[in-house]
Amino acid sequence: MAKNPFIRKTKQPLKLVLTKTFRMHLREVTEYGNDVFGTRVAKQFHKDLMAKIIILPKTPNIYARSRFIGSTDRKIYRNIVFRSYLVIYSVTSSAVRIIDIVHQSTNPDTIAEIN
Repeated sequence: MAKNPFIRKTKQPLKLVLTKTFRMHLREVTEYGNDVFGTRVAKQFHKDLMAKIIILPKTPNIYARSRFIGSTDRKIYRNIVFRSYLVIYSVTSSAVRIIDIVHQSTNPDTIAEIN
């Protein structure tokens, strides 16, 4: 039976990586929220989303596999459904990489190109 690289023998959390693309798009989403809903709501959105992201190094498989991006034996793509957005991230044996945040209305073909 093949060894699963995602079963960890230690209790050490994985490394958390926030990509430049994710940080840029999160800033845009937060600025949009600030303009439309106000500062308090935008800050709460950001705080609530980061609370979901910050737990990923210890529990990387808590959210569903992505239906839009194909996973491999070494890299699994998952997404967090958060309000009207998808946060796409990958899990390897050493890191959780937050790739992007997109609106749920984004064309699935466009999402499939994210990596």
